[in-house]
Order: sequence, then structure tokens, then C-alpha cells
Amino acid sequence: MLEDFSEAMALREDADYGLIYSEDSALIVLESAGKFLEGARGILDSIMKKSLGRAARRIKKIRNESLSPGWSSAREIRKRRDRGHLQSSLGEWKMSDKEADRIFPGLRKRWRKSTMSLRAKSKNT
Repeated sequence: MLEDFSEAMALREDADYGLIYSEDSALIVLESAGKFLEGARGILDSIMKKSLGRAARRIKKIRNESLSPGWSSAREIRKRRDRGHLQSSLGEWKMSDKEADRIFPGLRKRWRKSTMSLRAKSKNT
């Protein structure tokens, strides 16, 4: 793959600086670009399958836990919050305390503003 990239760069430089261009060289670059894209798609597909599988297992675990007596979604959210970080559904993003301090006040303010706006609209109807 690296050889294809180097060849494509050399052909591009020849076309730009040496005014050397041929349809054959353009086709060679297109073919190697297609191979590269196929490889990249394969890698991304593999990553997505692993991530989706991990997310599905976590969802299944939460569903099973939710069937037990006394389970509370609010408690689960607080438990994750109290660990000091929040995660995406795939478990890849960890929020630092500094990020939380920056993000949450704005969310609270907008939530409050939206709630008050909705209440005012419902009173008017």
C-alpha cells in the first residue's frame, strides 16, 4: 500500500512539475486508490462490528438488570456520574471533571429555559 502511495505521489509530481501526464498513469493511481479504500472499509467494518457487539452486550446487560426488583434508571445514571466520568454507549469517551464543569452548567441553563418555555406555551393553549 505504501508503494502504491509513493507511486501515486511520483506520478502526481510528474504531472504538476514536469507536465508529464498520461491516461495510463491516472488509471494506475485510481486502481491503487480503490485498493486503499477497500482496505480502509474492511478495517472500519471490523471496528464497527466490534463496537456494535460491545454496545449490544452492554444493552442486554442493562435490560437484564432492569428486570430485578428495585432497579432504577436514575440510580444507574447517578452511579455512572459518581464514578467521575461519563461514557458513550460504546464506552469510548470519558469526560474529565474539567469538561463536566464546563458543559453541565450550560446544559442546565438551556434545560431550564426550555422547560419554562414549554410550560408557558402549555398555559397559553
